[in-house]
Amino acid sequence: MKVINLKEKTSRLRNKVVGSVMGVDLFDGQKRGEVIARRVLILVLLILAIYVLLDLLVDKGWITTNEQRQVQATTQTITQAPVVPLEIREVSPVAQQTTPQKQEVLKAPQPLTDNIEKYIARYGGEYDTSYIKHLRNYCDIPTLKLVVAISVAETGMGKTTDRNTNYFGYFYNGNRSYDPSQEEMAKVICRGIGKYYSDVATNYEKAKRYTGNDHTTTWMGNVQKALLEMN
Repeated sequence: MKVINLKEKTSRLRNKVVGSVMGVDLFDGQKRGEVIARRVLILVLLILAIYVLLDLLVDKGWITTNEQRQVQATTQTITQAPVVPLEIREVSPVAQQTTPQKQEVLKAPQPLTDNIEKYIARYGGEYDTSYIKHLRNYCDIPTLKLVVAISVAETGMGKTTDRNTNYFGYFYNGNRSYDPSQEEMAKVICRGIGKYYSDVATNYEKAKRYTGNDHTTTWMGNVQKALLEMN
């Protein structure tokens, strides 16, 4: 009998709760609780609508956030830095080549500026002489500075990663395990940054794409700081 009574009580309680919930009319109800709940719901929906609208306006660039204004202010400082001449590049046919394809040949690269050498030595990253030589072979001077600065923002110039060469968080063809030889990494990173991300230090959308929108403003600040110290 006790079991039967317990089941009956449980059933009555469940029916009462369900009836109370289903009896709430958030749209037309006039009870005080229904009026309050309806107002709270409308307020929440209004806040969500405003948030979506603001996010859309920021994404379209029609309004700027405080973080973006800080990036723009730092950008103005960077653009005032002296411009370093680009390394000379030429395209020439490969000797005894049987196809019309051409291979990019670099003239003798310019020596590293003292400021870059001093910065790398002062920072104490994981670049060795061989790696820097490969980077010099494939990067012009502005790209080299940016590549070094990106490595600082990504891995502390190789100090916070167990990868041997990929200090840049640059996953070629989407390969998250990409960590090739020094020469291949230098070739890929110099061409990738030079072609697609040459303005990543000042272009918020490019930086957001590079970082996957992971602390983009902080990342840009670290890149910009490294670039300033190399100028």
